[in-house]
Amino acid sequence: MFVSGKRLISLIMAVSAAIFVTLPALSQGLITMEGDKCSNDIAAFATLTGSKVLTAFQPGRIMGRCTAQNVQITRADIELSVPYMEWKAGSFSGILMGDIPESMFFTAKGINIVKSPPNDPIWAFLKSQSHAQGGIKAALRFSYDPSEQTLDITQLALGFAGGHSIGVTAKVHGVSGVLAASPLQGVLSVVGDEVLVDINGRSGFMQDLFAALLMRSFAAKNPDETRSAAMQYVNSEFTYLLAQNDLSDLRKMVNSLPAPAGSISLGFYADNGVSAASVALMLLSDKPDWAKNGVSLSFGYDPAGFGGAN
Repeated sequence: MFVSGKRLISLIMAVSAAIFVTLPALSQGLITMEGDKCSNDIAAFATLTGSKVLTAFQPGRIMGRCTAQNVQITRADIELSVPYMEWKAGSFSGILMGDIPESMFFTAKGINIVKSPPNDPIWAFLKSQSHAQGGIKAALRFSYDPSEQTLDITQLALGFAGGHSIGVTAKVHGVSGVLAASPLQGVLSVVGDEVLVDINGRSGFMQDLFAALLMRSFAAKNPDETRSAAMQYVNSEFTYLLAQNDLSDLRKMVNSLPAPAGSISLGFYADNGVSAASVALMLLSDKPDWAKNGVSLSFGYDPAGFGGAN
């Protein structure tokens, strides 16, 4: 496709790793504050994300849900303005203390990226999208079984103007409270079973997204050269990674560059799960034998699959 086989697997695992590292915690602890549970959650959220969080009004709580309005989130060279946030009461405080909730939801609406890292094409794309009417919507939902130490992420998504979207679902096991107290140590025990990435949009949105993704590799190439280079990757490195139908969809998507439209899905599956360390070892090989390690990939492309708003 537009990246090598190694890059594709690295992208999938990076998405998966980001979920499990940033969700649980980025610090060692927090002194529990007295007072409103939702205010405590805001403080915990700030610590978890390593950011400064300010709200225009006192967070509200009703029927187990917390809400916050006009939220400003700043971290280094990133600044977000979020008109509305909603989450399960006490969840962020619990995660910070190493207590992963058995169910979790979080929604942020109207996100506007005020400041982003310079010279970063992905952040530039997101910032541009956030300035469209309605901003960006973010959503997270998962369930956790402490006895089995399994985490089922049923929604991790970004929604954009016009119904365009990027979403991830994942299933992993080996997740414990150690991940919250010590992310780098805890992530070593996490075993990925399944990761699925879905992208949906019209050609304009897709063109901007793919331009950001391909900026470093294909910035100086015209569309014909981009398609030719991408097809070379597909033919040399993906024929042994994908089933024939999936490979056909991948080639169809490559031929639609630089502006594929519709729906794209990318899946990673492991029969008995696979750890980040195992994937890293396989990536060191010039021709990693994923099938031998019980790992398979899937790819789907449907030009007529976009169902967003007009």
